[in-house]
Amino acid sequence: MIKLKLLLFILFSSTFLFAQIDDSKKILSLEEKIIENNDLMMVNPEQAFTDIDGLMKEAVKDKNQDAELNLLSRISWYYVRKSEFDNAIESVQKMDSKAIEYGSEYWQAIAHQHLIEIYAYTDLPQKAISEFEKSMNFLEDSDKSSEILNYAKALNHIKIANVYESQKEFVKLKKTLLQADKYIHLLQKEKTRINFLYINYCNLGAAYLQNKNFDSTIYFIRKSLELGQKKDNHLIQFRNYLILGQAFNERNEIFQAISYLKKAENLEPLLAVSLDEKETLYSNLVSAYESKGDKDSLLYYTHIWKDLQIELERNKNKSLHKIIDKDLLKEKNYTNYVIAGSAVLLLFLIFLLLRSKRINKILKEQEKTSQQYLKTIKKEQLPTDENFAQLIEMAKNNDQSFLVSFHKSFPDFTNKILKLNPSIAQTEIEFMALIRLNLSTKEISQIQNIQPKTVQNKKRRIRQRLNIPSETDIYFFFNQL
Repeated sequence: MIKLKLLLFILFSSTFLFAQIDDSKKILSLEEKIIENNDLMMVNPEQAFTDIDGLMKEAVKDKNQDAELNLLSRISWYYVRKSEFDNAIESVQKMDSKAIEYGSEYWQAIAHQHLIEIYAYTDLPQKAISEFEKSMNFLEDSDKSSEILNYAKALNHIKIANVYESQKEFVKLKKTLLQADKYIHLLQKEKTRINFLYINYCNLGAAYLQNKNFDSTIYFIRKSLELGQKKDNHLIQFRNYLILGQAFNERNEIFQAISYLKKAENLEPLLAVSLDEKETLYSNLVSAYESKGDKDSLLYYTHIWKDLQIELERNKNKSLHKIIDKDLLKEKNYTNYVIAGSAVLLLFLIFLLLRSKRINKILKEQEKTSQQYLKTIKKEQLPTDENFAQLIEMAKNNDQSFLVSFHKSFPDFTNKILKLNPSIAQTEIEFMALIRLNLSTKEISQIQNIQPKTVQNKKRRIRQRLNIPSETDIYFFFNQL
């Protein structure tokens, strides 16, 4: 089975990021140019990349920080697509430094988001998972609209799904893609939602391909093709043809395999196809023509495939040492500052250490109190409460109708929450619903596919958002609500 990364939502929707910009002619002109560059990147990446320099100068001149960071993100994306990971890393470092300078949690999240993809491509799964956690935490703290945040969270889940795919953890892979689907359905803009579904059907096809469920592969890819009927010159259409070609190759239906692979080959020069995808395409063409017994075509495509393998390995190895040896987002020349800044740094580190210990102590005590409370209350719960048990089962199975059923059982829950804080988001209410069902930190971490530490941090943020006193157990609070 040829390894095939899941497809990611292409770049970022410029209309999201510029929706709140002043309606002046000059800014609108920059917005239009950036949107045009976004479209050009899909069909002529080299020209689009060249044009970024002029757009960057205009963004800096106008002090348009979102535009500047968006363009830096686009540069990183360009290098990742070319598998030039050393250049991608440098671009991400610059982007992260600017995001910190401008005080943007959102763009710091996007910097870590790029690193998820870089680590996934270079086979460093634990580092990718760590970057996923960091990116999601920054998104939780961001003040961007829920539309932008749901978009970014969906993209994060698709990127980390690549790690589970490469590790052959198909249960986590499916769960992660379903979580991405949840965020996709929260998007209010119909066109954006349909575009994302168009891509996620392609991803689901790729996931089932890795699991050798070829009927499901073909089903989801054809659903994607239906949504993209008017998008022949599109990277996703290339991917759809490539996956179908691979599926039919695996089923030994060689003529159909070659038909779809040739369609992908015809699109490849027109698009920003990554080296990884090119290698997959030509390895499948080699396999197909070998099965067919076409020696001339086999020889032709073998030469192309071998050249791509060499180039791909060269690029991966070139960046691997840099990824391992350096702190990707904080790489600075500390030598020049160590003497002058050592005292300040030491004091700051002591402050952070004491603060971290204090927070961890509080979290540990609160967790211990919660465990004792849960033991007590679960003894008091009636074993015949089938509705309660059904809700817990729905939550554990990631059932999309869970929240609807929860609201039927607890009709006043959301209203009471919103009275305490009207700015509470839907994703936070879903998390609070899990607490209301008396699910432990470990159970919630398994349901939401996150680390227990992240669950504890989310509980801490909810305490702050709802002004829950530190001495009040959070489970007791929601049970009394």
